[in-house]
Amino acid sequence: MEIDEFQSTVTKSASSGADCEMNLKNLIAECTCPVCQGLMERPQKLRCCHSLCQRCLRRLRRRSLRNGGLLCPVCREKSDPEHPAQSDTTVETLVSTLLQVKADLCQESDCWQKPETRCPACSTLRCREHHSSRLVELRQDCIKVCESAESFSSNGYIDERLNALNSAETSLKTLQNEMQAKLEAKFLVCKKQIEEHRLLLAKQQAELNPMLNNLKSTLEELKMLQVTNNFAAMHEVEDRLRQLLSNARRLHPPAEILPPPAVKDCLPGLDAALARVRVDTVARPYGVGDGLAKLRRRQATRPLQPWDLALITNLEGVYVKDDCLAIGEMPAGGGRRLPERCTCLLLVNFKGFATKRLHAFNGSDGGRSGEVASVCLDLPSGEMAGKITVCNRRQLIFASEPTEHCVFVCSLAGKLLARFGKRGSETGQFNEPMSLFACDEGLLYVVDSENKRVQLFNLDDNYKYVDKLEHPKFTRHVHGVFVGAECAVVGDRESHRLFTFDRRTRQPLLEVALRGQPFDMVGDQFGNVLVSVSDRRCVCVFSHSLAAALYTVRLQTDRSDGAAVVRALPLSAATEPDNADATADGDAGGNGGGSDSSSDDDDTAPLRRLLGGVARAAGKKPLIHGLAFHPGTGRLFVADTFRSAVLTFDMPTASS
Repeated sequence: MEIDEFQSTVTKSASSGADCEMNLKNLIAECTCPVCQGLMERPQKLRCCHSLCQRCLRRLRRRSLRNGGLLCPVCREKSDPEHPAQSDTTVETLVSTLLQVKADLCQESDCWQKPETRCPACSTLRCREHHSSRLVELRQDCIKVCESAESFSSNGYIDERLNALNSAETSLKTLQNEMQAKLEAKFLVCKKQIEEHRLLLAKQQAELNPMLNNLKSTLEELKMLQVTNNFAAMHEVEDRLRQLLSNARRLHPPAEILPPPAVKDCLPGLDAALARVRVDTVARPYGVGDGLAKLRRRQATRPLQPWDLALITNLEGVYVKDDCLAIGEMPAGGGRRLPERCTCLLLVNFKGFATKRLHAFNGSDGGRSGEVASVCLDLPSGEMAGKITVCNRRQLIFASEPTEHCVFVCSLAGKLLARFGKRGSETGQFNEPMSLFACDEGLLYVVDSENKRVQLFNLDDNYKYVDKLEHPKFTRHVHGVFVGAECAVVGDRESHRLFTFDRRTRQPLLEVALRGQPFDMVGDQFGNVLVSVSDRRCVCVFSHSLAAALYTVRLQTDRSDGAAVVRALPLSAATEPDNADATADGDAGGNGGGSDSSSDDDDTAPLRRLLGGVARAAGKKPLIHGLAFHPGTGRLFVADTFRSAVLTFDMPTASS
């Protein structure tokens, strides 16, 4: 069929209504890929004459290498995996023409009706039916927004915050007066001590004067005896002299006055104490209960286990070439652009670096469109046992390598740009670096686990050492680090604690005890800190300085189909000390003992006990690991290592 004839047929079918609807559906079905169910891109024809996308064919070929042959997804006929297909120009022409025709028809998916209206804002064409349904949706959305605004304004939100600020001002004044009173009382005590020491010295002086006179007279007597050579008398006087001196030293031993510490010696502790005195706005943006987090998608990755996650939000110049990410100017016919409306890519590092590459999913749709591309890191050994972080401002990927005690710097395309660090305990050296975090202003925080510290490096000065974060309670299992607007947060898996440091002075501020092992930390759009507690299968939400515990998102599998269900619980269940009665059965279900919204009497208890028994029998712990958060969409990504899935949650605010 010629292109012009085909285009006129499609246009006629789209405008003639029900008479030609069946023919149009048949044409669309011929152009639909049987694998991805979308219009084919670069269609390839198999030996059995069935066609599919070039991208889908590549995936089938990779699977066929493990299964021993390439099977047609329609008729299951076997093809040669080395030369399975050739380009189908006919279907490609049909698809191209369908897209041209579709551009002048209703823009809603699967609708081929003649448009009646055009949106003045986005110029989208819609038929009468979709236009009417869209108007109904807009009206309902406007009503909901108005109701939320009315509820928001009637709740006295501004008045509550003003009252809270007034209360904080009063509390600060009270604190200032109390501190000033304690300082004045302390200095009065010190002045009293000085006066007491003066009186004691005066008393000692009065007691010593007769002893000194007696010693002087005895010494004169000894000198006179030396002239007469009366040795017996001299020995007697010498013994008396020694006794007098011994009595004097016994009554008044040598002593010194210790002065108070200098201001410079007090400042480190004083700065840390004063840094904790602050007035913060704690954002509690999310709902409670089942409204805290809504599971949007569960991306199964079995048999691969997701371990570490990172987000690429700066996609300028990024495209796909040969199923791998590339950066720069895309050559003509040498690549393809990222999916439409893709604003971020979710990088997934599977446990043990099993595939020798990072896998990029479309983070804008929660991974619904599947894997977009991969990143082959140009590492010398081809192995990576550590974690990754992305500096979006510079479009760089940093990877820690604890086995080689160094950090690799790669482009988004995976090209190795730099490597720094070697084994040791000096500044700039590492001993099993595990985690890292890149700040947009130009600092890289590297967790130096075995050396019990976090080192800072300047990204603009050839990765020169800048400073370090240290704490006396750090163990050799210091693991995660996150840097917010004012504080840096460091997690320790052995002590089950989080430590905060002042971002400017690098002085320790707070420490928070958890009921499990912190693994990864990210921040949301409100400045809150989200922490994955791996062995408790929960995500804890803290304020930016960890001064307030806000929420807990606990991951549970309560249905036999394996779908994840989340529940919001009081965060005290995750921060209180370990309970001796907490059992492994509770851990397997994600309950972790302590307070929880479910008990052994509910319908899910047998399933949770069964899952816990299976996990223990297999020698595996039901762990979660990496986190990623996209502030633009309010989506939380969780690496569920135990169930081999990447979970995507919507974190709706209380007013949405």
